[in-house]
Amino acid sequence: MLGSWQFAILRFAATLDNADRLGVLAIANQIDRLGRQHEDKPEFGFFRKTSSELCAAILQRRRNC
Repeated sequence: MLGSWQFAILRFAATLDNADRLGVLAIANQIDRLGRQHEDKPEFGFFRKTSSELCAAILQRRRNC
């Protein structure tokens, strides 16, 4: 699943298409759900947070070029 996430980020970087960005976030959400073992623990959100930051950085970099 990590390979799919990495590929989705690469695809978004190449296309900058919103559908590809949403794909990155969907995969990140699936990975984060795997990290949730018990309902009493706070929700794991590393991949969603990181994906949002990466996509924003990619967009910002493209705007500055």
